[in-house]
Amino acid sequence: MPRPTRVRKPGFSLVFVALTLPGLLALSLVILESGQRYQRHTELVYQARESAMLGLDLVADRIEDRAEINKNNLCGGEEPPSVCSSTNRFDFLSETEIAGLLRDTDLALSLSALVGNSGQIVFPEHFSLGDARVRLRVLFVEEGLRAEYVSFLNLF
Repeated sequence: MPRPTRVRKPGFSLVFVALTLPGLLALSLVILESGQRYQRHTELVYQARESAMLGLDLVADRIEDRAEINKNNLCGGEEPPSVCSSTNRFDFLSETEIAGLLRDTDLALSLSALVGNSGQIVFPEHFSLGDARVRLRVLFVEEGLRAEYVSFLNLF
């Protein structure tokens, strides 16, 4: 039986590569771009988390400072009350004082400085008298990416 002869098509490889190369390049660009966006999103989430934690540290420091001032004022006399032996800072703060500290414009400016112009901070979020914790939300939006972090500070 005779063997079939192969028909050669000169230039087929060149045409095939020329047609598939742009598609492969486009696919590689999409992969690289998505990797860069994922990396930037991860950086934004980290930045939001760090800002929220630093913000809550600042709030906790302000509350502790106010409690220390109240304790010194209360316990500075010759016969201090029995509450002066307490180590609980909330024995020296009222809920109204805490709410006043949370509404302080100095604190709001300090917290806004943590995120700068690139972020948004919501503090205190949904706080009213009697709440057991303070909620702080930090939001970064950049080039279509959104990173948000919410953290809580337990008061009592």
